[in-house]
Amino acid sequence: MHHIFPPPEKLHQSVVTIDGTDFHHLSHVLRIRVGEDIVLLDNSGAGWRACIESVGNKSLSARILEKYQLPPEPIIHITVAQAPGKGDRFERVLQHCTEIGASRFIPLITERTVVKISKDHEREKIERWREIIKGATEQCHRAKMPEITAPMEFNDLLLSIGEYEHPFLLHQDGEPLKPAGGRGVVLLVVGPEGGFSQGEIHSWMSHGGRLASLCPWVLRTETAALTALAKLLP
Repeated sequence: MHHIFPPPEKLHQSVVTIDGTDFHHLSHVLRIRVGEDIVLLDNSGAGWRACIESVGNKSLSARILEKYQLPPEPIIHITVAQAPGKGDRFERVLQHCTEIGASRFIPLITERTVVKISKDHEREKIERWREIIKGATEQCHRAKMPEITAPMEFNDLLLSIGEYEHPFLLHQDGEPLKPAGGRGVVLLVVGPEGGFSQGEIHSWMSHGGRLASLCPWVLRTETAALTALAKLLP
């Protein structure tokens, strides 16, 4: 069954009207028809099975039938702080790390970050990133969409290290990254194509952060976070 996140306030109704981009995706991309079931999600962990009752030109209606059991979210909460790469690399990170089980994303601005995000385009970028996360969450049938913050400077991220039980920065000189095991709050920091500067590495470690490596080779920035998540999550 197809999963979607309609506006939460609509889920208080017995018949839910779906329009906008959700309608376009269901009707024109997935070609959904009257009588088919879908799953409606409220982004807090709850879901309902609903049956399509009508499909119009600009909206469709679905009647809620019953609660729907969803897979549990990962017990390890992982925030991925990733320096945006060229082209669609950051978008691929958002998509694939959502599918694997990331809980939160921070677009990270470092000394060597090539992609610059102006304040004039920041809101537009965040909205696009949220749509990518939403689509990936629906596709993999997760119960909650990972959060995404506004872009953050590396020095500002350092001030929040204390909020995480396991703050890891991926670097080839670090100790091999191992499964986190049990519950925990993890910060996973991934640099840009040019890596982190020596000053950033020193600042990270002086604030209590740890260095972690993935393998004997240096991975692409869009591959590193995905590989790390696969190692950390049970």
